[in-house]
Amino acid sequence: MGAVVSTVVSMLGISALALALGMYLPMELNSPILLGACVGWLIQHSTKDAALSKARGDKAILVASGLIAGGALAGVLDGITKMAGVEWTFGFSDHVRNWLGLAVFLVLAAFLYWDSRRAKAN
Repeated sequence: MGAVVSTVVSMLGISALALALGMYLPMELNSPILLGACVGWLIQHSTKDAALSKARGDKAILVASGLIAGGALAGVLDGITKMAGVEWTFGFSDHVRNWLGLAVFLVLAAFLYWDSRRAKAN
Protein backbone atom coordinates (compact mmCIF):
# COMPACT_ATOMS: atom_id res chain seq x y z
CA MET A 1 0.00 0.00 0.00
CA GLY A 2 2.84 2.37 0.85
CA ALA A 3 4.44 1.86 -2.56
CA VAL A 4 1.16 2.74 -4.27
CA VAL A 5 0.73 5.92 -2.22
CA SER A 6 4.36 6.87 -2.87
CA THR A 7 3.96 6.34 -6.61
CA VAL A 8 0.73 8.35 -6.82
CA VAL A 9 2.16 11.17 -4.72
CA SER A 10 5.31 11.26 -6.88
CA MET A 11 3.18 11.38 -10.04
CA LEU A 12 1.39 14.41 -8.58
CA GLY A 13 4.74 16.15 -8.12
CA ILE A 14 4.70 15.98 -4.32
CA SER A 15 7.72 14.70 -2.42
CA ALA A 16 6.84 11.34 -0.87
CA LEU A 17 9.29 11.96 1.97
CA ALA A 18 7.71 15.32 2.80
CA LEU A 19 4.26 13.75 2.82
CA ALA A 20 5.44 10.93 5.08
CA LEU A 21 7.08 13.35 7.49
CA GLY A 22 3.93 15.44 7.64
CA MET A 23 1.72 12.43 8.25
CA TYR A 24 3.75 10.59 10.86
CA LEU A 25 5.92 13.04 12.77
CA PRO A 26 4.50 15.44 15.36
CA MET A 27 4.64 19.17 14.71
CA GLU A 28 7.45 19.79 17.21
CA LEU A 29 9.70 17.60 15.04
CA ASN A 30 8.48 18.95 11.69
CA SER A 31 8.93 22.63 12.57
CA PRO A 32 12.75 22.48 12.77
CA ILE A 33 12.83 20.52 9.51
CA LEU A 34 10.74 23.23 7.84
CA LEU A 35 12.91 26.04 9.18
CA GLY A 36 16.05 24.16 8.10
CA ALA A 37 14.62 23.79 4.61
CA CYS A 38 13.88 27.53 4.51
CA VAL A 39 17.45 28.34 5.60
CA GLY A 40 18.77 25.93 2.96
CA TRP A 41 16.66 27.61 0.30
CA LEU A 42 17.95 31.04 1.36
CA ILE A 43 21.53 29.77 1.23
CA GLN A 44 21.20 28.28 -2.24
CA HIS A 45 19.43 31.34 -3.62
CA SER A 46 21.77 33.89 -2.03
CA THR A 47 23.81 34.14 -5.24
CA LYS A 48 23.27 33.76 -8.97
CA ASP A 49 26.67 32.05 -9.42
CA ALA A 50 25.91 28.32 -9.78
CA ALA A 51 29.32 27.16 -8.51
CA LEU A 52 29.14 29.39 -5.44
CA SER A 53 25.56 28.31 -4.78
CA LYS A 54 26.61 24.66 -4.89
CA ALA A 55 29.59 25.30 -2.59
CA ARG A 56 27.36 27.09 -0.09
CA GLY A 57 24.76 24.32 -0.25
CA ASP A 58 27.40 21.64 0.29
CA LYS A 59 28.81 23.54 3.29
CA ALA A 60 25.31 23.94 4.75
CA ILE A 61 24.60 20.22 4.36
CA LEU A 62 27.86 19.38 6.12
CA VAL A 63 27.14 21.68 9.06
CA ALA A 64 23.48 20.59 9.28
CA SER A 65 24.54 16.93 9.29
CA GLY A 66 26.83 17.64 12.22
CA LEU A 67 24.00 19.38 14.06
CA ILE A 68 21.71 16.40 13.44
CA ALA A 69 24.34 13.96 14.73
CA GLY A 70 24.94 16.15 17.77
CA GLY A 71 21.21 16.34 18.44
CA ALA A 72 20.95 12.56 18.23
CA LEU A 73 23.79 12.13 20.72
CA ALA A 74 22.20 14.69 23.04
CA GLY A 75 18.91 12.77 22.80
CA VAL A 76 20.64 9.53 23.79
CA LEU A 77 22.34 11.30 26.72
CA ASP A 78 19.00 12.81 27.74
CA GLY A 79 17.37 9.37 27.68
CA ILE A 80 20.13 7.89 29.82
CA THR A 81 19.89 10.69 32.38
CA LYS A 82 16.08 10.37 32.53
CA MET A 83 16.40 6.63 33.14
CA ALA A 84 18.84 7.44 35.94
CA GLY A 85 16.31 9.88 37.44
CA VAL A 86 18.37 13.03 36.77
CA GLU A 87 16.44 16.19 35.88
CA TRP A 88 18.27 18.97 34.02
CA THR A 89 15.92 21.88 34.76
CA PHE A 90 18.63 24.22 36.10
CA GLY A 91 15.93 25.89 38.18
CA PHE A 92 14.02 27.25 35.16
CA SER A 93 10.29 26.82 34.63
CA ASP A 94 8.96 24.97 31.58
CA HIS A 95 7.98 28.29 30.02
CA VAL A 96 11.48 29.75 30.34
CA ARG A 97 13.11 26.53 29.09
CA ASN A 98 10.89 26.60 25.98
CA TRP A 99 11.92 30.17 25.18
CA LEU A 100 15.59 29.37 25.79
CA GLY A 101 15.31 26.37 23.47
CA LEU A 102 13.76 28.56 20.76
CA ALA A 103 16.51 31.15 21.19
CA VAL A 104 19.25 28.53 20.86
CA PHE A 105 17.50 27.06 17.82
CA LEU A 106 17.31 30.45 16.09
CA VAL A 107 20.97 31.17 16.91
CA LEU A 108 21.94 27.82 15.34
CA ALA A 109 19.87 28.60 12.23
CA ALA A 110 21.58 32.00 11.94
CA PHE A 111 24.99 30.32 12.41
CA LEU A 112 24.18 27.80 9.67
CA TYR A 113 23.30 30.63 7.28
CA TRP A 114 26.35 32.73 8.21
CA ASP A 115 28.82 29.84 8.10
CA SER A 116 27.62 28.51 4.76
CA ARG A 117 27.82 31.98 3.20
CA ARG A 118 31.57 31.92 3.93
CA ALA A 119 32.06 29.03 1.48
CA LYS A 120 34.06 29.78 -1.63
CA ALA A 121 33.50 28.33 -5.10
CA ASN A 122 36.32 26.01 -6.18
